[in-house]
Amino acid sequence: MCSFLVVAASLSLIYNLSQVTRRQQHRGPDHHSEVRVGDYIFIHDLLHMTGPLTPQPFLADDRSVAVVFNGEIYNFKELCPSCLSDGECLVGLYTTYGAPMFARLLDGEFAIVIHDFARQVAVLASDPFGTKPLSYACDSRGVHAATYESSLMGLGLEARRVPPNTVLEVTLYGGCRETPLGPTFEFDLRQFKTDTSDWQRAFTAAVEKRVRYARPGAVFLGLSSGYDSGAIQAALVGMSRPHSAYSIYSHEDLGILEARAEYSRNVSDSTLFILTEGDLSRSHTILTERGEPFHYSQRGRLGMMFDDPAASGMAFICAVAREEGRTLYLSGTGADETISDYGFNGTRIFPH
Repeated sequence: MCSFLVVAASLSLIYNLSQVTRRQQHRGPDHHSEVRVGDYIFIHDLLHMTGPLTPQPFLADDRSVAVVFNGEIYNFKELCPSCLSDGECLVGLYTTYGAPMFARLLDGEFAIVIHDFARQVAVLASDPFGTKPLSYACDSRGVHAATYESSLMGLGLEARRVPPNTVLEVTLYGGCRETPLGPTFEFDLRQFKTDTSDWQRAFTAAVEKRVRYARPGAVFLGLSSGYDSGAIQAALVGMSRPHSAYSIYSHEDLGILEARAEYSRNVSDSTLFILTEGDLSRSHTILTERGEPFHYSQRGRLGMMFDDPAASGMAFICAVAREEGRTLYLSGTGADETISDYGFNGTRIFPH
């Protein structure tokens, strides 16, 4: 969970870039870099989770291509065996295959910004599900991009979000012409399966690749008595992967939590928190001061994300994990939350 800001250097003469990026800086507490390439400034704040600490941007040898990204590239070793960090593969892939093909080779979660000064274009790429935020703006000074919309808006720019599963090319100068280059991934929705065995193998592989290069002690999850976090923990136990599991006492089935703690005790330490109103209030304050404003929009669940008690609970867990040196958080969304009425013990909670 890193953050970046790419802006025309002329804007730094008018605005305090540190001030406009104050919210997104919290996403990357381990390293701050600010590099000028041509007439652009690339700012990156790094959260160090896997591999050696590698500052950004990534640059071509002649500085004709500059790349910043937020996320994880899980297959980077297959794409670039000599690379020590996942982002190191991006410049070579782009210069070899171009866009959109370079993005289609990636297996990962990512938001990528490439400024190709030789071709005078910017390339913006989001992963198939848009798991990482990516916004951009375009004016007479060039193409600007950021992790958070608020950073661009703080520069007086009209920000737009890059949709999920998108590769977009924008001219750097002379009109900001946009050319959609197609999706990052082509989904084949035909179904020929008659059992769940392939799904189970794919799920286990999905968990494994997310922890493959994690530093020792980095992996943690929020564990409820539900199916999604339980399945993730079962996969971690199956591969004997050490991790920490944090639970919050609320409406969870304590019997299930106790059974999961016993089942995973050889590879996991389990912690159950009983939060007070004061704990939740402090987490809510941190969210509102540091987070990017986000409004729920689905039917039956409107309002600010900050006001969702689950957000405050997750913020509490992540704060504890960070203090303990854990930086790689695994989470999932159950099918009940996606394709059916979300409920508990036969009682509807949120309509879909």
